[in-house]
Amino acid sequence: MLNASRNIAVTLLTLAFLCTVNASEKAGPDLRGLSDAEKRLVKQIKIVAPAQIEGHVVVDGVLDEPFWKQATHIELTLETYPANLAPAPVKTDAWILRVNDDIVVGFKAYDPNPRAIQAPLRDRDGIDLDDYVGFAFDPDGKKLRTYEFYVSASGVQADWVRNRVNGKRSRDWDADWEAVAVSVTNGYVAEMRLPLCEMDVPLVKGVRRTLIFKRHYPRDVRHRLAAFAITQYDPAATPAIKRKLTVVPSVSYVDERERDVVKNGDWESEDEFLGSVDLEYKFTPSFGLAATIKPNYLQVETDLTE
Repeated sequence: MLNASRNIAVTLLTLAFLCTVNASEKAGPDLRGLSDAEKRLVKQIKIVAPAQIEGHVVVDGVLDEPFWKQATHIELTLETYPANLAPAPVKTDAWILRVNDDIVVGFKAYDPNPRAIQAPLRDRDGIDLDDYVGFAFDPDGKKLRTYEFYVSASGVQADWVRNRVNGKRSRDWDADWEAVAVSVTNGYVAEMRLPLCEMDVPLVKGVRRTLIFKRHYPRDVRHRLAAFAITQYDPAATPAIKRKLTVVPSVSYVDERERDVVKNGDWESEDEFLGSVDLEYKFTPSFGLAATIKPNYLQVETDLTE
Protein backbone atom coordinates (compact mmCIF):
# COMPACT_ATOMS: atom_id res chain seq x y z
CA MET A 1 0.00 0.00 0.00
CA LEU A 2 2.87 2.34 0.80
CA ASN A 3 4.43 1.53 -2.57
CA ALA A 4 1.19 2.40 -4.41
CA SER A 5 0.75 5.62 -2.43
CA ARG A 6 4.29 6.72 -3.22
CA ASN A 7 3.81 6.00 -6.93
CA ILE A 8 0.61 8.06 -7.00
CA ALA A 9 2.32 10.90 -5.12
CA VAL A 10 5.24 10.93 -7.56
CA THR A 11 2.82 10.87 -10.49
CA LEU A 12 0.75 13.78 -9.16
CA LEU A 13 3.89 15.76 -8.38
CA THR A 14 5.22 15.05 -11.85
CA LEU A 15 2.02 16.13 -13.58
CA ALA A 16 1.93 19.31 -11.50
CA PHE A 17 5.45 20.19 -12.61
CA LEU A 18 4.59 19.35 -16.20
CA CYS A 19 1.93 22.05 -15.99
CA THR A 20 4.51 24.43 -14.49
CA VAL A 21 7.02 23.76 -17.25
CA ASN A 22 4.29 24.03 -19.87
CA ALA A 23 3.18 27.43 -18.59
CA SER A 24 6.70 28.84 -18.33
CA GLU A 25 8.25 27.31 -21.42
CA LYS A 26 9.72 30.58 -22.72
CA ALA A 27 10.84 32.09 -19.44
CA GLY A 28 12.08 28.83 -17.95
CA PRO A 29 10.71 27.11 -14.84
CA ASP A 30 10.80 28.85 -11.50
CA LEU A 31 12.92 26.71 -9.16
CA ARG A 32 12.60 28.90 -6.07
CA GLY A 33 11.41 27.08 -2.97
CA LEU A 34 11.85 23.61 -4.48
CA SER A 35 13.79 20.76 -2.93
CA ASP A 36 16.83 19.30 -4.69
CA ALA A 37 14.76 16.32 -5.86
CA GLU A 38 12.05 18.61 -7.25
CA LYS A 39 14.65 20.71 -9.02
CA ARG A 40 16.09 17.60 -10.68
CA LEU A 41 12.61 16.71 -11.91
CA VAL A 42 11.87 20.15 -13.35
CA LYS A 43 15.26 20.42 -15.03
CA GLN A 44 14.84 17.00 -16.63
CA ILE A 45 11.42 17.65 -18.20
CA LYS A 46 11.74 18.47 -21.90
CA ILE A 47 9.49 20.01 -24.50
CA VAL A 48 10.08 17.71 -27.46
CA ALA A 49 8.95 17.72 -31.08
CA PRO A 50 9.75 14.26 -32.48
CA ALA A 51 10.54 14.18 -36.19
CA GLN A 52 7.74 13.02 -38.50
CA ILE A 53 8.99 11.13 -41.53
CA GLU A 54 7.81 8.67 -44.15
CA GLY A 55 9.52 5.30 -44.30
CA HIS A 56 9.44 1.60 -43.58
CA VAL A 57 10.03 0.20 -40.10
CA VAL A 58 11.42 -3.27 -39.45
CA VAL A 59 11.04 -4.05 -35.76
CA ASP A 60 14.05 -6.26 -35.09
CA GLY A 61 15.65 -4.80 -31.96
CA VAL A 62 18.53 -3.34 -33.97
CA LEU A 63 18.47 0.46 -34.16
CA ASP A 64 20.36 0.68 -37.45
CA GLU A 65 17.82 2.31 -39.80
CA PRO A 66 18.84 5.76 -41.09
CA PHE A 67 15.78 7.43 -39.54
CA TRP A 68 17.11 6.84 -36.01
CA LYS A 69 19.56 9.69 -36.64
CA GLN A 70 16.54 12.03 -36.75
CA ALA A 71 14.95 10.66 -33.58
CA THR A 72 14.60 12.73 -30.41
CA HIS A 73 16.90 11.47 -27.66
CA ILE A 74 15.76 11.14 -24.04
CA GLU A 75 17.92 9.89 -21.17
CA LEU A 76 16.24 8.32 -18.15
CA THR A 77 18.10 10.21 -15.43
CA LEU A 78 15.71 9.89 -12.47
CA GLU A 79 14.79 7.10 -10.08
CA THR A 80 11.19 7.29 -8.85
CA TYR A 81 11.35 4.22 -6.59
CA PRO A 82 12.66 3.34 -4.04
CA ALA A 83 14.40 6.72 -3.99
CA ASN A 84 12.19 9.71 -4.68
CA LEU A 85 13.56 11.53 -7.76
CA ALA A 86 17.17 10.57 -7.08
CA PRO A 87 19.75 10.13 -9.88
CA ALA A 88 19.25 6.85 -11.76
CA PRO A 89 21.68 4.07 -10.75
CA VAL A 90 22.17 2.86 -14.36
CA LYS A 91 22.21 4.50 -17.76
CA THR A 92 19.20 4.20 -20.09
CA ASP A 93 18.80 5.95 -23.45
CA ALA A 94 15.54 6.28 -25.36
CA TRP A 95 14.69 7.65 -28.80
CA ILE A 96 11.31 8.56 -30.25
CA LEU A 97 9.99 9.68 -33.62
CA ARG A 98 6.95 9.28 -35.80
CA VAL A 99 7.21 7.17 -38.95
CA ASN A 100 4.07 7.42 -41.11
CA ASP A 101 1.19 6.96 -38.63
CA ASP A 102 3.25 5.07 -36.04
CA ILE A 103 5.17 6.13 -32.96
CA VAL A 104 8.54 4.35 -33.04
CA VAL A 105 10.53 4.09 -29.82
CA GLY A 106 13.96 2.61 -29.18
CA PHE A 107 15.74 1.88 -25.90
CA LYS A 108 19.29 1.01 -24.91
CA ALA A 109 19.27 -0.33 -21.36
CA TYR A 110 22.85 -0.51 -20.09
CA ASP A 111 23.67 -2.98 -17.32
CA PRO A 112 26.96 -3.38 -15.39
CA ASN A 113 26.11 -7.06 -14.85
CA PRO A 114 24.03 -8.40 -17.78
CA ARG A 115 23.90 -11.87 -16.19
CA ALA A 116 21.66 -10.40 -13.47
CA ILE A 117 18.96 -9.44 -15.97
CA GLN A 118 15.64 -11.08 -15.03
CA ALA A 119 13.44 -11.79 -18.03
CA PRO A 120 11.97 -15.31 -18.26
CA LEU A 121 9.27 -16.10 -20.81
CA ARG A 122 5.86 -15.23 -19.37
CA ASP A 123 2.28 -14.58 -20.36
CA ARG A 124 1.44 -11.23 -21.89
CA ASP A 125 1.23 -8.44 -19.27
CA GLY A 126 2.97 -10.60 -16.66
CA ILE A 127 6.34 -8.83 -16.53
CA ASP A 128 5.97 -6.92 -13.25
CA LEU A 129 9.00 -8.63 -11.66
CA ASP A 130 11.24 -8.53 -14.75
CA ASP A 131 13.65 -6.18 -16.48
CA TYR A 132 11.64 -4.11 -18.93
CA VAL A 133 11.43 -0.75 -20.67
CA GLY A 134 8.57 1.18 -22.18
CA PHE A 135 6.59 4.36 -21.99
CA ALA A 136 3.25 5.87 -21.01
CA PHE A 137 1.37 8.24 -23.32
CA ASP A 138 -1.29 10.75 -22.32
CA PRO A 139 -3.54 10.80 -25.43
CA ASP A 140 -5.62 13.91 -24.86
CA GLY A 141 -3.40 16.10 -22.67
CA LYS A 142 -5.85 16.03 -19.75
CA LYS A 143 -3.51 13.99 -17.52
CA LEU A 144 -6.36 11.67 -16.50
CA ARG A 145 -5.31 8.44 -18.22
CA THR A 146 -2.33 6.99 -20.01
CA TYR A 147 -1.81 4.19 -22.47
CA GLU A 148 1.24 2.21 -21.38
CA PHE A 149 3.45 -0.11 -23.44
CA TYR A 150 6.34 -2.22 -22.14
CA VAL A 151 8.60 -4.98 -23.38
CA SER A 152 10.80 -7.17 -21.21
CA ALA A 153 14.44 -7.96 -21.95
CA SER A 154 13.26 -11.27 -23.44
CA GLY A 155 10.63 -9.66 -25.69
CA VAL A 156 7.43 -10.29 -23.67
CA GLN A 157 4.94 -7.47 -24.29
CA ALA A 158 2.68 -5.75 -21.78
CA ASP A 159 0.08 -3.05 -22.37
CA TRP A 160 -2.68 -1.49 -20.30
CA VAL A 161 -4.62 1.71 -19.67
CA ARG A 162 -3.92 3.46 -16.36
CA ASN A 163 -6.26 5.77 -14.50
CA ARG A 164 -3.99 8.61 -13.39
CA VAL A 165 -6.41 9.77 -10.71
CA ASN A 166 -6.30 6.61 -8.59
CA GLY A 167 -3.31 4.82 -10.16
CA LYS A 168 -5.29 1.70 -11.12
CA ARG A 169 -4.66 -0.04 -14.43
CA SER A 170 -6.83 -2.11 -16.75
CA ARG A 171 -4.91 -5.03 -18.23
CA ASP A 172 -7.80 -6.32 -20.34
CA TRP A 173 -7.02 -3.69 -22.99
CA ASP A 174 -4.76 -5.18 -25.68
CA ALA A 175 -3.42 -3.16 -28.61
CA ASP A 176 -2.01 -4.35 -31.93
CA TRP A 177 1.64 -3.30 -31.76
CA GLU A 178 5.14 -4.70 -32.23
CA ALA A 179 8.15 -4.96 -29.95
CA VAL A 180 11.44 -6.84 -30.01
CA ALA A 181 14.24 -6.95 -27.42
CA VAL A 182 17.77 -8.16 -28.11
CA SER A 183 20.51 -8.95 -25.58
CA VAL A 184 23.87 -7.20 -26.08
CA THR A 185 27.15 -7.39 -24.19
CA ASN A 186 26.36 -4.41 -21.96
CA GLY A 187 22.60 -4.84 -21.44
CA TYR A 188 19.76 -5.07 -23.94
CA VAL A 189 18.17 -3.09 -26.77
CA ALA A 190 14.43 -2.79 -27.38
CA GLU A 191 12.49 -1.47 -30.36
CA MET A 192 8.76 -0.68 -30.38
CA ARG A 193 6.28 0.36 -33.10
CA LEU A 194 2.92 1.68 -31.89
CA PRO A 195 0.18 2.75 -34.33
CA LEU A 196 -1.38 6.04 -33.25
CA CYS A 197 -4.79 4.70 -34.22
CA GLU A 198 -4.54 2.08 -31.43
CA MET A 199 -4.48 4.79 -28.75
CA ASP A 200 -7.60 6.70 -29.75
CA VAL A 201 -5.62 9.95 -29.94
CA PRO A 202 -7.78 13.05 -30.47
CA LEU A 203 -5.47 14.93 -32.79
CA VAL A 204 -6.53 18.47 -31.92
CA LYS A 205 -4.16 21.32 -32.56
CA GLY A 206 -2.46 22.87 -29.57
CA VAL A 207 -2.90 19.90 -27.22
CA ARG A 208 0.17 19.11 -25.12
CA ARG A 209 0.60 15.43 -24.37
CA THR A 210 2.74 13.86 -21.66
CA LEU A 211 5.29 11.15 -22.41
CA ILE A 212 6.80 9.15 -19.53
CA PHE A 213 9.68 6.86 -20.48
CA LYS A 214 10.24 4.07 -17.96
CA ARG A 215 12.63 1.29 -17.04
CA HIS A 216 12.22 -1.41 -14.42
CA TYR A 217 15.56 -2.52 -12.99
CA PRO A 218 15.03 -5.28 -10.36
CA ARG A 219 18.16 -6.11 -8.40
CA ASP A 220 18.58 -5.88 -4.63
CA VAL A 221 15.39 -3.81 -4.80
CA ARG A 222 13.02 -3.07 -7.68
CA HIS A 223 14.37 0.20 -9.06
CA ARG A 224 12.05 2.25 -11.25
CA LEU A 225 13.63 4.80 -13.56
CA ALA A 226 11.86 7.48 -15.55
CA ALA A 227 12.14 10.50 -17.83
CA PHE A 228 9.35 12.98 -18.52
CA ALA A 229 8.61 14.96 -21.66
CA ILE A 230 5.85 17.00 -23.26
CA THR A 231 5.09 16.63 -26.95
CA GLN A 232 2.60 17.89 -29.49
CA TYR A 233 1.22 16.28 -32.64
CA ASP A 234 -0.70 18.40 -35.17
CA PRO A 235 -1.21 16.23 -38.25
CA ALA A 236 -3.80 17.15 -40.84
CA ALA A 237 -5.95 14.05 -40.31
CA THR A 238 -6.51 11.29 -37.82
CA PRO A 239 -4.51 8.15 -38.71
CA ALA A 240 -6.68 5.49 -40.29
CA ILE A 241 -7.22 2.18 -38.54
CA LYS A 242 -4.80 -0.17 -40.24
CA ARG A 243 -6.87 -3.33 -39.89
CA LYS A 244 -10.60 -2.83 -39.45
CA LEU A 245 -11.41 -6.50 -39.92
CA THR A 246 -9.27 -9.15 -38.24
CA VAL A 247 -9.83 -12.85 -38.89
CA VAL A 248 -7.90 -15.38 -36.78
CA PRO A 249 -8.50 -19.06 -37.60
CA SER A 250 -7.17 -21.79 -35.31
CA VAL A 251 -6.94 -25.56 -35.47
CA SER A 252 -6.01 -27.91 -32.64
CA TYR A 253 -5.42 -31.65 -32.63
CA VAL A 254 -6.26 -33.66 -29.51
CA ASP A 255 -5.18 -37.27 -29.03
CA GLU A 256 -6.91 -38.80 -26.04
CA ARG A 257 -5.87 -42.22 -24.74
CA GLU A 258 -7.48 -44.21 -21.94
CA ARG A 259 -7.73 -47.75 -20.59
CA ASP A 260 -9.42 -49.65 -17.81
CA VAL A 261 -6.74 -49.93 -15.13
CA VAL A 262 -8.73 -52.39 -13.01
CA LYS A 263 -9.17 -54.88 -15.86
CA ASN A 264 -5.72 -54.11 -17.26
CA GLY A 265 -7.36 -53.42 -20.57
CA ASP A 266 -5.78 -52.25 -23.79
CA TRP A 267 -5.27 -48.58 -24.58
CA GLU A 268 -8.07 -46.98 -26.57
CA SER A 269 -7.37 -43.77 -28.44
CA GLU A 270 -9.62 -41.08 -29.83
CA ASP A 271 -8.41 -38.42 -32.24
CA GLU A 272 -10.19 -35.09 -32.60
CA PHE A 273 -9.57 -31.95 -34.63
CA LEU A 274 -10.91 -28.73 -33.15
CA GLY A 275 -11.31 -25.66 -35.35
CA SER A 276 -12.56 -22.12 -34.69
CA VAL A 277 -12.51 -18.62 -36.16
CA ASP A 278 -12.19 -15.33 -34.25
CA LEU A 279 -13.58 -12.20 -35.93
CA GLU A 280 -13.09 -8.58 -34.89
CA TYR A 281 -14.24 -5.41 -36.62
CA LYS A 282 -13.12 -1.98 -35.39
CA PHE A 283 -15.36 1.02 -35.99
CA THR A 284 -13.03 3.31 -34.03
CA PRO A 285 -9.83 2.58 -32.06
CA SER A 286 -11.90 2.33 -28.86
CA PHE A 287 -15.06 0.65 -30.19
CA GLY A 288 -15.47 -2.60 -32.06
CA LEU A 289 -17.30 -5.89 -32.24
CA ALA A 290 -15.81 -9.35 -31.71
CA ALA A 291 -17.26 -12.78 -32.33
CA THR A 292 -16.07 -16.38 -32.30
CA ILE A 293 -17.38 -19.20 -34.45
CA LYS A 294 -17.24 -22.52 -32.61
CA PRO A 295 -15.05 -21.40 -29.67
CA ASN A 296 -11.87 -23.40 -29.16
CA TYR A 297 -11.09 -23.02 -25.47
CA LEU A 298 -7.61 -24.47 -25.95
CA GLN A 299 -6.70 -21.17 -27.66
CA VAL A 300 -8.20 -18.80 -25.09
CA GLU A 301 -5.80 -16.28 -23.52
CA THR A 302 -6.83 -14.85 -20.16
CA ASP A 303 -5.81 -11.40 -19.01
CA LEU A 304 -3.93 -11.05 -15.76
CA THR A 305 -5.68 -9.33 -12.85
CA GLU A 306 -4.26 -6.98 -10.29
